[in-house]
Amino acid sequence: MQTDPALSPGTDLGTVLNLLPVGACMVDPESGEILLANDAAACILDVAAAQDLIGRSLLQLVQRRRRREVRDYLRHVMETAPLPRFFHERLELAGGRQIDLEVAAGILNLGDRPVIQLAFRDITDQISAEAALRESEALFRSLAETTDAAIFLFRGAYNIHVNAAACRITGFDYHELVAMPFWQILHPDFRDLVRERGLARQQGEHVDSQYEVAILTKRGETRWLQYAGNVIDYQGQPAVLGTAIDITDRKQIEQALQESEARFRTLAHVSPASITVHVDDRVVYANPAAASLTGLSEKELQETDFWSMLHPDSVETMQRAYERMGRGESVSDLKLQVTVKHSATRWIEVNWCPFDHQGKTAWIITGYDITALVEAEQVLRNNARRLETLSEIDRLGLLVTSRQEIAGSVLELIRSLIPCDQASIIETDPTQHSYVVMAVSPLTDNGIRPGRRFKAVRWRSVPEDLAQGVYLVPDLERLARRTPFQKELHRAGLRSYIAVPLAAQQKLLGMMILASRQTDSFSAQVQTTALEVARRVAMVLHNAQLFGELESSHRRLEELSRRLVQVQEIERRAIARELHDEVGQTLTALSIHLELASRVGLEEQAQRLAETRRLVEDLTDRVRRMSLDLRPPMLDDLGLLPTLLWYFDRIAQQYRLQVTFEHHGIERRFDADIETALFRIVQEALTNVARHAQVQTASVRLWADSATISAQIEDKGQGFDPDFVLSRNNTSGLRGMQERVRLLAGKLVIEAQPGSGACLTALLPLHEARHT
Repeated sequence: MQTDPALSPGTDLGTVLNLLPVGACMVDPESGEILLANDAAACILDVAAAQDLIGRSLLQLVQRRRRREVRDYLRHVMETAPLPRFFHERLELAGGRQIDLEVAAGILNLGDRPVIQLAFRDITDQISAEAALRESEALFRSLAETTDAAIFLFRGAYNIHVNAAACRITGFDYHELVAMPFWQILHPDFRDLVRERGLARQQGEHVDSQYEVAILTKRGETRWLQYAGNVIDYQGQPAVLGTAIDITDRKQIEQALQESEARFRTLAHVSPASITVHVDDRVVYANPAAASLTGLSEKELQETDFWSMLHPDSVETMQRAYERMGRGESVSDLKLQVTVKHSATRWIEVNWCPFDHQGKTAWIITGYDITALVEAEQVLRNNARRLETLSEIDRLGLLVTSRQEIAGSVLELIRSLIPCDQASIIETDPTQHSYVVMAVSPLTDNGIRPGRRFKAVRWRSVPEDLAQGVYLVPDLERLARRTPFQKELHRAGLRSYIAVPLAAQQKLLGMMILASRQTDSFSAQVQTTALEVARRVAMVLHNAQLFGELESSHRRLEELSRRLVQVQEIERRAIARELHDEVGQTLTALSIHLELASRVGLEEQAQRLAETRRLVEDLTDRVRRMSLDLRPPMLDDLGLLPTLLWYFDRIAQQYRLQVTFEHHGIERRFDADIETALFRIVQEALTNVARHAQVQTASVRLWADSATISAQIEDKGQGFDPDFVLSRNNTSGLRGMQERVRLLAGKLVIEAQPGSGACLTALLPLHEARHT
């Protein structure tokens, strides 16, 4: 074993380790105890300081099933002292969080004591990103079919997918290309090279990923391609993804340059690629494509320093390429971002090719405008994130039933997709003509909090503007007047925001607010993305609301069914008691009178029969009253209006309740269900007034038009609390009325409060099919 010179006596090893950009630990090979660690290791392993790791066993950080394997590996390192190599290890930290590390192990002499040095970095995000890329295969295929670059996806010797550009460049159709070995289209001079590199790449060997090859088209023509290949995970197995750009024109131009400068100028003049010739760091020639790309004339290009055109993000890349060019090396396929005329930014793919010019090294620089390709790649990444977010929103809708929980979780997803400093979801409350804040992310001490309510009238035109799409406020400070909600945003330090409608089933459920501390923060593209996300959020929230209403309906139905059974038993008990106490006794008396009449003389028989006739008449009257209590036959024979008039007289006699009756448009007959429902609602309401309101008068109003029929029962009695009454398990009157109205697609409004009387209004829709 060799001692690392950086760890010679007098060197502060802890200081050296803390300079490393990766995590580092010194581990005792026998016990696995951590002897030394740097701050980066403490940060990665989620401990407060590096000192907290010293003395702990490395094996405690490793998953239990891996501990023996890791212990054996440490022994193997001490015995064989292999060259450091990176391997993957998953650790479980405190709290159950798991991270993925890329680790390298080596031997180091710490004084006279050999220890194992571990260097590692956190690759958890990298692994997650790789998984996300695998899931975006569909988007990859979409991009592959729209790009001008040929794409070949092959495993082993055969293509498993090619795009339309590959077919267009080679002249073969899709089925021909996937049926032949991938190297069959290559020029014979390149077949062995490409085949060896492709197979080696699939086996994990390191080979050049970019090079130029020649192919033979179906018609036998030779074409040159700029080829790049990389191994990807496709459908769970490694495959090679190769992209190729037809550079036949460029090759022809390069050959023409070698033959004749004049010929070069002719070809360069018509080339779609930007071409410039540099001598002594000066542009001596620029073709029209270069002028078109940069927006500068040839003269302006000759006077412009190329470095001044570079975007700051590309300066370092260009510096590394310049060092290579200083050694006389060519540079190809270098992607740079440049600022052209009028401060526009474009992406170019540049190739530097050296040639001898009068004894000096000169450079031919060809460039391709790949702005569209880079933007397409960015769109692909954004679409992948957007689809992942939409999918996660759908998953929340399936797993979480609470609308508040859904709203809170959705906001975290939205902020990861759309840059903003604060996001909130606000729902409409039509019953109180207001808006209520459902969730806010992140919560701040001086910001709007969930549960905050704003009156609808104070939002002014926002709901109307939402019907047209996104409501945008580019700068709150430029507003002449601010609504209370806008004042709250401004007080929290926010400058601009958009309100996005949450609509489902052509109904505005609320809005999603995205706010920023910067002005003019929300571009048209961001607004489009926000609209798409809002539509999905609205659907999930609407489904959650429907699910909640369905559960409530089930509970209500169960309660009504239970009460129906109870009411049936009560009615049966009352009928049985009536039959036993009144009808039964009368029948018994009749039987006794008839028996006595058969035993007396004629004169006394006449008296007995007269008494018997009176009993029969009384029995008939009692049976008629019982029948009317169960269902008045005149409701079927005469209709609603006569039956109500009869009932008002009867309740006046029975309960001494005087009813003031007003009606309009109900002189005709209605559907039997409508008439029955309205009669029972009026009957139940007046019975409640007689029993509980402690008044002697009530008013009933009925009116109908071509579309609806309505009934309103009002009293000035002691009133009641509707929520309390409906929450009791022993009430069936109001719930029965609600259920009757609901079954007829109507609406029941209960206006009451203790001490202020009560007013009950039922509105039922009419259809032509229900008129008689």
